[in-house]
Amino acid sequence: MASLGYSADQLTIAATAIPNAEILEFIGPVLAKQGVDLQIKVFTDYVQPNVQVAEKRLDANLFEHLPSSMSLTRTGTRT
Repeated sequence: MASLGYSADQLTIAATAIPNAEILEFIGPVLAKQGVDLQIKVFTDYVQPNVQVAEKRLDANLFEHLPSSMSLTRTGTRT
């Protein structure tokens, strides 16, 4: 994480089960060697992860992309 310009002891990321959570599970051991405890929260919907990131209950949302995030911020709905 130091390569990203910050450090974290724990990183909590929202992900859909397949393939995003599987990808995170794959990189979890690499992060652990760097001292980062990766916590993966699996979601079946695409709204709650954004809400929880905004409320700072999660650090990131793996499956979000900028156009969708901007639409959700502007309108409260996804395009």
